[in-house]
Amino acid sequence: MYRSKKSSSTPTLIKPLNVREIIKAVQDEVIPFEKNLFRSEATLQASMSKLNQLWRVIRGGHYDHADPRVRVKLRETASMIATARWMYASALERKESLGMHQRDDYPSENLHTPYRLLLNGVDEIQIAPVAP
Repeated sequence: MYRSKKSSSTPTLIKPLNVREIIKAVQDEVIPFEKNLFRSEATLQASMSKLNQLWRVIRGGHYDHADPRVRVKLRETASMIATARWMYASALERKESLGMHQRDDYPSENLHTPYRLLLNGVDEIQIAPVAP
């Protein structure tokens, strides 16, 4: 998991990603009920900030992917982070409580909220409401 930088001098080693720590950090944002079931803009924003930071870490790494098992684990980890970011981006957009999506700051159902939201993007997430 180390890769040497190309230069005429002695190779410098880049510290490998600690995938287990990153996975745990993602799970810490999406598993606890107080963050994922009982939501508010403040808790969603705090989780989104942490997930965005994890995204920058996983996307910004320059690591040797010669081992296919490492490539798979890094892709799985990146997918977990991407999915969590999409989940929280759409939760922040919905200003209502409906089904499993319960917002402490918006306790009632909003009949004017679009039926669905289309999310697009990986590094920058865009959301477009779609009327029923």
